[in-house]
Amino acid sequence: MKLLAVATALSVLLCPMIVIFGTDDPGTDPGTDPGTDPGGGGDEWLPVSLTVRLTGGILYINATDRVDEYEITVNGTLVGTTTTDSFDLSAVGSLNSATTWTKPDTDIKYTISINALDPDDVSLGDTEFTHSSEISVTEISSTLHRWKLGNTARFREIYDMTNQQAVRDEIDQLITDYTYTFEHPLVIKNPFGTNELGLYIYFETPDACSVGYTIKSLGSPAIGDFTRTVSNGASDTVHEFQVMGLVHQRLCEVILDITTGSGQAASVFKVNGQCSTTVPNLTIEEMNGQVSDGLFAVFEYGTRFNIHLFDNDGVRRGYITCGYAYTRVLFDEEENWIYDGTREKVVVVSTLGEVIKIYETPGFNNHHDLIFGANNDILKQANDSANSYVEDQILSIDRDTGAITQINLRDLFPGYDYSRNNRDWFHSNSMSIVPELDGTHSLLVSSRELSAIVKIRDFYEINGNRTIEWIMTENTNLAVYGPILTKVDTGAGIIPTLGQHTITFIGRDALDPSLYYVHLFNNMNDMSTSNESYTDNVYDFTGIDDSGIKQWSSMDIYMIDEATGTCTLVRTVEVAYSKYMGSSEIHEGNYIVGCSYGPFIYEYDDQGNLLAKYRFGGTLTGPWFYRAIKYNI
Repeated sequence: MKLLAVATALSVLLCPMIVIFGTDDPGTDPGTDPGTDPGGGGDEWLPVSLTVRLTGGILYINATDRVDEYEITVNGTLVGTTTTDSFDLSAVGSLNSATTWTKPDTDIKYTISINALDPDDVSLGDTEFTHSSEISVTEISSTLHRWKLGNTARFREIYDMTNQQAVRDEIDQLITDYTYTFEHPLVIKNPFGTNELGLYIYFETPDACSVGYTIKSLGSPAIGDFTRTVSNGASDTVHEFQVMGLVHQRLCEVILDITTGSGQAASVFKVNGQCSTTVPNLTIEEMNGQVSDGLFAVFEYGTRFNIHLFDNDGVRRGYITCGYAYTRVLFDEEENWIYDGTREKVVVVSTLGEVIKIYETPGFNNHHDLIFGANNDILKQANDSANSYVEDQILSIDRDTGAITQINLRDLFPGYDYSRNNRDWFHSNSMSIVPELDGTHSLLVSSRELSAIVKIRDFYEINGNRTIEWIMTENTNLAVYGPILTKVDTGAGIIPTLGQHTITFIGRDALDPSLYYVHLFNNMNDMSTSNESYTDNVYDFTGIDDSGIKQWSSMDIYMIDEATGTCTLVRTVEVAYSKYMGSSEIHEGNYIVGCSYGPFIYEYDDQGNLLAKYRFGGTLTGPWFYRAIKYNI
């Protein structure tokens, strides 16, 4: 008798919770050869896949192929058989004499094996899992955990609504079929594929309560606790959320806690944190004071474009998988995350880690910044795939319909020589909305190749006149396209704005609203192969040492006075030189500066005093990051 007897090895690791499933790769029963169904007309057998869950002492089994009987083995000893899809483990005296399954002590571990037999008593293979107080979910996988860790293009599978809906349907079926309580919650590691250091949690409580969790990292060196409150409120009896903050390659104790009118309770389990690949660390180089709350989102640049989330101690607390996201994360009214999932998709991801909406941009290749616009839209910088010019398009994506309005920056620079540097004549790298006093909205756009910040007045053409209102630049040749702001010398000399990134509108002056402030990351890099008609003396830049090496970049804050056509540098904070890329943000009143070619992250107080300095990756040759932004997540 020949048959294909293939077992799917499952690492189903359970405690006072329900954790699912096993690996994606079927193994072959060494005692049989591939062949045909002995009783079924010559069709080749399909691999059997067993999925297992444990609740209340009952072992539930499900198989993808026809199964006549299951043999249950514990620690190598056959303890019983069942012809149904369940087996009462609480009846096995050597395991637990109680009538309900309880959490074992820390030194008790059980390896349970289920062997499936076909109607002809031929083994279809078995699956094993360990029931223990020390739970590893590193290998959990199945159709529910479908993202193969070795697949470098898995982001294309993740950011696909058909795949996401399939996962959602399976989770909903589990919730329908079984009862999950605070003592026995449903726990799945990263089912939606978006955060490799996240856990999906679901349970119900008889009374309304608030929920929080703490992650304790076990082992050495010691790592501080990570505590969060779940945002779905104290009035709920249904609790569905994502636990973030597992630590890569560490056994973590996850403590769920609930608070009701009658007091508090806690439920504890352990899980291993694991990322799919070697990941760069964040190392503290200086710590001089109290830094702001939040997590650093580090947007990796290079062979991978994933988002790393680090706490203030430099501990990785999240690893967001994406194919292209070195810009920023937006957070909408429901706290959903919005970012670039791929070069062709802007994605909306819920707090569960579930992709709930995708804005596709056919015909465009997304790059660099995305921001909320002022017209219920998302503004996205992009290339138009229909022509050879790059990095000179802005897309307005309607958040309700996904409809796209295209703005071509070449329309604002008629007659410019666009042919240089592979037609990367503008290289837009950041944007910021400016709300005007008359109720309209302008847009600031940073051009790396022109070393210029361009203000586009009436961006949404409310008055039908989208024009360049002013340009901040050292290149006087651009004056033909719009007035150039005059930089005010405050006595320290004029600092040029060269190759800048991350232009951001801060706000208007409290005493004189006609004045407003912007900040930017000033690369101090005047290297360009596309600027039009430059002479050798366009930039009067003396900020170099005797060997010609530029010594710094900076975060600069300018006051804009449009009535006088001037800009005044009111704050500058010098950091290590970053030839390209870089970011500056204001977070809880502190300055967060990302120096991509250090690669360093700095945090300063509002007076420019250094509070902390971190190094990403530990080498000047990479990996680098495009931006480092701090968020309260």
